[in-house]
Amino acid sequence: MEFKRVHKTAQHPTGLAYLPSLYVQEIGLTSEKYIHVNDTVTSVPLRIGFDRSIDEDGSDGGLTPARWRLLRHFTTALEAQSELGFDQSDIDDLRRLIADTNVTLL
Repeated sequence: MEFKRVHKTAQHPTGLAYLPSLYVQEIGLTSEKYIHVNDTVTSVPLRIGFDRSIDEDGSDGGLTPARWRLLRHFTTALEAQSELGFDQSDIDDLRRLIADTNVTLL
């Protein structure tokens, strides 16, 4: 658990505040999903999930620790591929493979 020192208030009598874990899932983010940002763009789509409830598409809304570790491992492996000189198109193919495959099979 991560804590941050804050001013003592009625809401935080100890002077500490809990910071929940945040994970940005970039595994399924391939270059064709990028949005070019310039002066004409007024808004971009954003999806944030906070709970473990079931989403509309039937998938689990949250991350289990095992799934978090697996996705973290894949992210680190993709970064290593980039450092080894792989093209962005090759990394996009790997991202697509990981994102489109059932986690049980991975």
